Amino acid sequence: MKTFLRALAERRTDPARRRWVYVPYDQLSEAIGPLAREAPADLGIVLVEAPRKAARRPYHRQKLAFVLANQRHFALEQAERGVAVRYVVADGAYADALAPLAAELGPLRVMEPAERELRADLAPLVADGRLAVLPHEGWLSTRADFLEAVGPNPPWRMDAFYRHARRRTGLLMDERGEPEGGRLSFDAENRRAWPGTPAAPTPPRYAPDAITEEVGALVEARFAAHPGTLDLGALPATAADAERAWDWALARVPARTSGRSRTRCPRARARLFHTRISAAVQPRTACCRAAWSRTSRATALPLASREGFIRQILGWREFVRHVHAEHRRPAPHPRAAGRTRRVPRERSAGEHDDATEHPPHPLTRWRR
Repeated sequence: MKTFLRALAERRTDPARRRWVYVPYDQLSEAIGPLAREAPADLGIVLVEAPRKAARRPYHRQKLAFVLANQRHFALEQAERGVAVRYVVADGAYADALAPLAAELGPLRVMEPAERELRADLAPLVADGRLAVLPHEGWLSTRADFLEAVGPNPPWRMDAFYRHARRRTGLLMDERGEPEGGRLSFDAENRRAWPGTPAAPTPPRYAPDAITEEVGALVEARFAAHPGTLDLGALPATAADAERAWDWALARVPARTSGRSRTRCPRARARLFHTRISAAVQPRTACCRAAWSRTSRATALPLASREGFIRQILGWREFVRHVHAEHRRPAPHPRAAGRTRRVPRERSAGEHDDATEHPPHPLTRWRR
């Protein structure tokens, strides 16, 4: 970690008279929230690296390297902007790492984390006022949108939510309020078999810098028992890398598939036309809003390709987030007072409730 800490020290700014924000590892963006609106000279951010969390489950080594490399590069990027940065490595809980900083710096702020496990970890700090939770500005819909579309009780249908979300946002809708191309879904086109042409695009490669290489060495040494193979050259680790990944995905993948084979590819070539940007959607673009904005501007792409991508963002991710949240709310029936609708036991612990990573409860009906 010496290389990273030395680089951070070289970019150090005066931390006095700052308003401090805790930035979780899945919100590494300056495009939304306080980092987008407040002057860098008035801001300080806290970033927490938690080896215990990385060790508690068999995370793929590539994922561990991705999270750590992006978080460390984000710290350096913000320091370059003039934001004060406190980078903490803590073997305990996130709340334990943040508590002394709240005592030193004053109450912290955080945009609501997407991961339920992290929200539960931070709850004691929120309860006593040491941490103020702000709305997550990266999402495209609210609970009110969800309830208006599908109602308060399951089974919920994604197609109903998707129709409502498209009309409310106006995304891929014409001036009359009708869907472009006359249909809300082009799923049939997007599920056609790949005939073998056009040739698959070559995924981009990234040149690991000293920060990324240091992370790679850490992962190989400390998490050697974790599954997977580490390939630093396939890892977008900086803001510039994330932009390049987006540019490649929007220019190469949809243009070649033209709505013909987004889903059905031979098993041996399962990644053939995948955009490979799912990781960038969450941490580097702060979730769905940036992904929606980038794709909606790509008007040169085939409509079926744009719709298929938008449906994964506006339909799948937004819908699943709300479904998981509703399963954690108290049941409305008087006889169920004090109970909570929960996901099945095998998905009920920790981040297995994370709406950004897992499918919803079986009570949810799907219709594409």
